[in-house]
Amino acid sequence: MSLYSQYISERSNESIIESDRGFVSFKRIDEKTMYMVDMYVVPEHRQLSNAKKMADIVAGIAKHDGCTRLLSSVVPSTNNATASVKLHIAYGMSVIGASDDLIMFGKDL
Repeated sequence: MSLYSQYISERSNESIIESDRGFVSFKRIDEKTMYMVDMYVVPEHRQLSNAKKMADIVAGIAKHDGCTRLLSSVVPSTNNATASVKLHIAYGMSVIGASDDLIMFGKDL
């Protein structure tokens, strides 16, 4: 695990899965809900299903832990936000709420 991943895990109590293709951080927010906090795929590994593969791993962990809901979010003002929204929708997630600078997505597991 990289130093940054160790820092994030220690600071925010998030679990992290990382590889040379990218990373995903996630945490359980209640008995039935897992939240994917951040995901990043290295540019040369995009459009190769790597985001889906990482989300599937988190979903598998969530199911194993008894969760029935997976959440994620997109900050619309960030770079590539439109692509992130499209990825969430392609993964079967639906918009469950939005504010000026946050779009929340959810999916039943």
